[in-house]
Amino acid sequence: MNQVQAQPGVSVHGDRNLQELEALGLAQVPLLDFAVNLNPFGPPPFLLTALREVDIVEYPDRTSQASRQAIGSALGVEPAAIALGNGACELLWSLARLWRGQTALMIEPTFSEFAEAMRAEGGRVVSVQAPDCTTLAMSSQAVSEAIATHHPAVVYICNPNNPTGGFSELQVLRAMAHEHPAVTFVIDESFLSLSEHADGRFEVIGNANVVRVRSLTKDFSIAGVRVGYLVADPALIRRLEAQRPPWTVSRLAQEAAIVAVSAQAESWLAQARAALASLREDLRGGLSRLGMNVLPSSVNFVVAHVARSATALRHELLLRHHVVVRDCTSFGLPQHIRLCVRAAPDQQKLLEAMRGL
Repeated sequence: MNQVQAQPGVSVHGDRNLQELEALGLAQVPLLDFAVNLNPFGPPPFLLTALREVDIVEYPDRTSQASRQAIGSALGVEPAAIALGNGACELLWSLARLWRGQTALMIEPTFSEFAEAMRAEGGRVVSVQAPDCTTLAMSSQAVSEAIATHHPAVVYICNPNNPTGGFSELQVLRAMAHEHPAVTFVIDESFLSLSEHADGRFEVIGNANVVRVRSLTKDFSIAGVRVGYLVADPALIRRLEAQRPPWTVSRLAQEAAIVAVSAQAESWLAQARAALASLREDLRGGLSRLGMNVLPSSVNFVVAHVARSATALRHELLLRHHVVVRDCTSFGLPQHIRLCVRAAPDQQKLLEAMRGL
């Protein structure tokens, strides 16, 4: 892996750009969206029923006590080790304030929001770039070498990684954290529950210098509700909460968190994971037959090398076929697109659209 200085830039995500759609005359046109990595089977009826019964007149509990107790019980940790947030993204920005003006190490290509948050706090961001274009896998040795060179206060690792879908085993992360006790490792596990490695989400890493960040909106396709949580040493949680505004988590989001860790939700997720894994392999196979190199993935999305400008391909698919894919140029992969797994008929429409380009 080559160590390089990460370049500042505008934060780009896969959600729809309404200004772009209006300019193209597509604002009112139904789109087939493969760009946003949401569970295509959600939200489940039992979650919607629970949300409809929430009293939205009263203020939410500023401490999210009931939600933290439910999550802590599911994970086998004390509620003091849990913090709720307005989605995983808000939690990453809150975490960045703990290392204001310090150095963060990113494992690239990856989700950019923590780097943007660190820069906003006056921090320095450096990165380790994966050299293997066939897997874009992380090298723990290269990470350790970068830590020795740059002396970061915090290391961000997206696991499973966005956009590549790669996964680093928990024992590897645990060993790195043990080797570098003065460094905090922020492990973004937003897609862990939808991955082949979901069983590991109940495993306690046990290192005081590890923070695990989770999103619940992707699991249950409730991105509009905005809810996520993190698991960390209670001392770090106290520091985090001391610099956050009150009422960052609505009553709807708190109720969603409670339902999301219930036995009913776990059973529903297990069925969804099995279906998603099968659909993912169908999608990988279809893309491979079109001559694309598709990176291995353990989650509900894949990255494909398209051997042309991903920006141009995305624009053509949107304009001609009303299909949205994620242009990976913002990840530093200008000839790659990311595609979320969807139902079989939708995936067939995508493949037919791409076959005609």
